[in-house]
Amino acid sequence: MLFKTISIFAALSLATLAAPAYAFEHSTSIASQEVVGYSDLNIESAPGATALLNRIKRAARRVCGPRPDVRDLQDTQFFESCIAGATTQAVAAVGNPLVTHLFGGNNETALMAVRN
Repeated sequence: MLFKTISIFAALSLATLAAPAYAFEHSTSIASQEVVGYSDLNIESAPGATALLNRIKRAARRVCGPRPDVRDLQDTQFFESCIAGATTQAVAAVGNPLVTHLFGGNNETALMAVRN
């Protein structure tokens, strides 16, 4: 049986997505990883690719969490940037055109940067 997994990784480098001073302040708290399995999914089909994308997004929220208080704009911005970066990296790691398409055309530039 072939096991298909990807790692969702919120790395210290994701801290650079936020304001530099803020990123430095919070960089030590970001270093988490979660493995997402998808050997049970047919990612060549829309339902399978959608299910994988949902798993990736949930895992990204967990590794970047916990969700900050919405009144704390800096923490909320950092949290959202972490999720976006972790999700983009995971989708690029999968390398499936349908998953990439469902992730969204607006993210194509970010995906190309991660792949190179």
